[in-house]
Amino acid sequence: MKRALEILKNTHAKNRLTHLYIFSGDAGTGKKALALELAKIILKPYDKSLNFDKNVETLNHPQIYFIEPDGLSIKKSQILDLQTEFSKTSLIDGPRIYIIDHIDLISNSAANSLLKFMEEPESSFVYGILLTTNLSNILPTIISRGQNIKLTALDKNIFIDEMVEQEIDLRLAKNIAFVTNSIEKAHELKNDELFLKTINFLEEMIDKWDDNTFSLSLKVYNELEFLSYDRNNYQQFLELMLVYFLDVIHYKTHQDLAFNYLKPSIQNMSHTIKIKNLENITTAIQNEIANQTYYINISLSLDALMLIIEKNR
Repeated sequence: MKRALEILKNTHAKNRLTHLYIFSGDAGTGKKALALELAKIILKPYDKSLNFDKNVETLNHPQIYFIEPDGLSIKKSQILDLQTEFSKTSLIDGPRIYIIDHIDLISNSAANSLLKFMEEPESSFVYGILLTTNLSNILPTIISRGQNIKLTALDKNIFIDEMVEQEIDLRLAKNIAFVTNSIEKAHELKNDELFLKTINFLEEMIDKWDDNTFSLSLKVYNELEFLSYDRNNYQQFLELMLVYFLDVIHYKTHQDLAFNYLKPSIQNMSHTIKIKNLENITTAIQNEIANQTYYINISLSLDALMLIIEKNR
């Protein structure tokens, strides 16, 4: 992100900013943070207030309009609200900026309204910043109107070292590195009780894999019920669980482990499960991750996934 920010600063200094940017990249690569930094670059010459940075960072600046999916998609009504807001006379001087997160989830009717909005004469003093983890799902007509900046993740080992330097426990850092590349988010997760419960469950799952008295479904029901109510927590759970099972495959195939602090437990588990069963489990988890782009009943899906895992123990 730092390199991209320097490029944008230089482009602004030369008065060559385009009016539409698309920031693409995996989750945690700093797309939203970069969007806010770009907003500061654009608006700073017009706003000398003491709370300028805070207002931008909290999306409370009057010249910034932020949109994110309403449910599972960005709806036409949200784009129409944007048009209405920007048709009003601004109370302060300066450009206006709209930021749309998860633009790949925009509905067709909303996308058409957005394209129409981009073509209006008033848009000459408007900057748009679109954020996405899936550039291929954005309409080509939208992509063609903007400049794409692809953000890449930090090397996980470098990120883990950075977290440890900032006094995040190594065990937690190794887990956090698989769900975000943001140091700010890492500090949130280290104190997140639900995230810690997820890690504890996955570690216990590996440790007690050959214990017939340990029921995965019952454990999930008793301790991880919160997963059913929050899609983000469920997504993190799936992504981490996949890595845990892949680590067992990696041990069997003599590859490096992501969670080498669990090596004794992984070693024991590898002796009691076949590669075919591991492949069945990882395929089921990957399918479940892919299904998160659709509306699903998380509770039922989680129950079904746990049954598949239990059958392959």
